[in-house]
Amino acid sequence: MQALLYCRLLARKGYGHIEDIAHRAELDICATFDDAKVTGRWRFDGPAASRIAQIVSLYDWQMHVAPIRAIEAATNELRTVRHA
Repeated sequence: MQALLYCRLLARKGYGHIEDIAHRAELDICATFDDAKVTGRWRFDGPAASRIAQIVSLYDWQMHVAPIRAIEAATNELRTVRHA
């Protein structure tokens, strides 16, 4: 989930595009958490795994191209959200 949030914040700053899959990926992550509570197994189905892989690929790319100040700003935004 943290990688998804970083991706959203950095995409808003111009480093990539995520909105086409972000909402569905959030739903995938929540469904996986809910399923894991019941079954004890953590897994994504095929389409969900593809969306999560896209998020991870974008995150990796962003960490390579975004300046450290943009990553620090995103980190600070996430800290603010967590403490709110």
